[in-house]
Amino acid sequence: MRKTKNKISTTRTADFFAIAAVSMIAANTTCDPQIIVDNSAEPRVNLVFQSTPTSTRFNDANRYSLDKLKHNKRVLRNLANLKSNWNGYGGESIDQDVIEKTEKMLSDLDYQPQIFPTGRGTIQIEYFKNDDNLIEIEISNEEIFVYKAQNGEEFEGSVEFDKLSEIITSFYA
Repeated sequence: MRKTKNKISTTRTADFFAIAAVSMIAANTTCDPQIIVDNSAEPRVNLVFQSTPTSTRFNDANRYSLDKLKHNKRVLRNLANLKSNWNGYGGESIDQDVIEKTEKMLSDLDYQPQIFPTGRGTIQIEYFKNDDNLIEIEISNEEIFVYKAQNGEEFEGSVEFDKLSEIITSFYA
């Protein structure tokens, strides 16, 4: 009889931990929960945990948004379907290499931009705070061109792929 009781107790404890794991996922947290088991006539479990992430890099709500990344990848798939004259003004279709280059770049970025096609067959991504603080990045087969205005200072020119994340992160600093 004692073995059965321990087995039930072990099973209940495992169930409590499973409930805690599901609750952590629902609360979008990574910290360890404190599980309080009340063995009174009506057994119950209280889960106590903080919902603050364990790393400060996740404290910025604009940063590391999986939903925004998924949305941007859907936008890119739609841009791949644009045909010549898609805008009624002779807009060029977007080359698959430009789509792939942009998709790789998006996956590497901490902050997700807004994405737009251009009539030149390129993709423009944008970050906008206000009229004086914005970034426009145009991606083509030949280059990545950046225009950045921030607090009265402007930068305009071609940049290397590996510098984009630094430029964008400094924009939000």
